[in-house]
Amino acid sequence: MGRTDLFILWLLSNGTNQRFVIECKIQRGTREKTIEAGVTQVTRYTDTCRAEGVYLVIFDPSDKPWDDKIFTEIRSKDPYQVEIFGM
Repeated sequence: MGRTDLFILWLLSNGTNQRFVIECKIQRGTREKTIEAGVTQVTRYTDTCRAEGVYLVIFDPSDKPWDDKIFTEIRSKDPYQVEIFGM
C-alpha cells in the first residue's frame, strides 16, 4: 500500500525531531529474498518520511530453534544504512 509499518517522530528537548522508520516482514521463502525486498521497501519509505533511523524486522515463522532465527546485520542501500533484526 506504500505505507511504512511504524513511523516514530521523537521530539527532542532542543525542539528538533528525530524520525525513525520500521518495516516488519514475515519471512516467506529464503531469508535473503525477504531481506532484499524489505530493504527496498523500507528505504523507499525513508525517502518519503525523511527518517534518520531505518530498521527492518524479519519474523521467521518456521519451527527452527530460536538460536537459528535470531540475527542482526546492517545493509547499505545508498544513502541509507538499514539495521536488520531477525527473530
